[in-house]
Amino acid sequence: MNSSISIPDKINQFAIKIIKLCDQLDSNPGVSHILVKQLIKSNSSIGVNIYATNHCSSTSEAINCLKASLKGVDETKHWLGTLIASGEIDQKEIKKLLEEVDELGEIFYNCAKTLDKLEKKKFNY
Repeated sequence: MNSSISIPDKINQFAIKIIKLCDQLDSNPGVSHILVKQLIKSNSSIGVNIYATNHCSSTSEAINCLKASLKGVDETKHWLGTLIASGEIDQKEIKKLLEEVDELGEIFYNCAKTLDKLEKKKFNY
């Protein structure tokens, strides 16, 4: 992913790539529609929870939203890995998506870790 774009833009660009992939997969008779739905669902969770951090009333609530996004990252990685294992889709394309979702996960993890440190410092833990 291009590191000069904002995090919300990265999330949106990744979501669009997943949606396009799912459109492509939906027309592939070898891929389960359930898998496509799960991929859309897990990917959607990433963005929704990140955007929810804008409305958190506390640091701990923001950390929880980031952790929920990390769950979406993990689920998305699982479903992309399942696609690779199925052999029904170009692995090169899926591996690029895995790299992108790993990068997003790293960003969310580091944000949560930083917020946690700030929260502990605030209360002198």
